[in-house]
Amino acid sequence: MDEQAYIRLTETNFKRRIGIHKERSADYTAGSEDVLLNFKKVAQICCILEVDFVNESDAAMFHIIHKLVREMQLKKAGCLPQSESREDTLLDLANYVDLYAALAEEERHR
Repeated sequence: MDEQAYIRLTETNFKRRIGIHKERSADYTAGSEDVLLNFKKVAQICCILEVDFVNESDAAMFHIIHKLVREMQLKKAGCLPQSESREDTLLDLANYVDLYAALAEEERHR
């Protein structure tokens, strides 16, 4: 791939990523101007719960916290989601809880 082809590809992908960000950002900031708010809240909760990502179940716990924070931000702001519905978020959350339980069970038997 030559330089010009690489630049065109990179610019196209960047435009696509910006579009995705614009579509989904409101679901994760829910009225806040801070586009990093969701990450900050997830990090705070992971710290409080001492989620350290040593085990596979810790990764599942991260996703549980991520979905909870998203749901709480939308609920608090009274916003309708721009991408994934709140129902989908809650179904994802339930799936991550099930996956967490399965991973924790495997870890107990190691």
